[in-house]
Amino acid sequence: MTKIMKQNREARGYTQADMAKMLKCSENFYNLVENGHRNPSVEKAKIIGEKLGFDWKYIYEEKE
Repeated sequence: MTKIMKQNREARGYTQADMAKMLKCSENFYNLVENGHRNPSVEKAKIIGEKLGFDWKYIYEEKE
């Protein structure tokens, strides 16, 4: 999932800072989520999925 998150984010022209602003979290927290070290809340996962174009539930599947 982490590769898909990064690829989709970059394809849409978003930086990690942009995503952090959308999620109302720190850039560091978003970086940890994108790199598979932290799980966001369901609310934040839904925003990530919406903004990056995938089913938010994939965030909680086994890490690659």
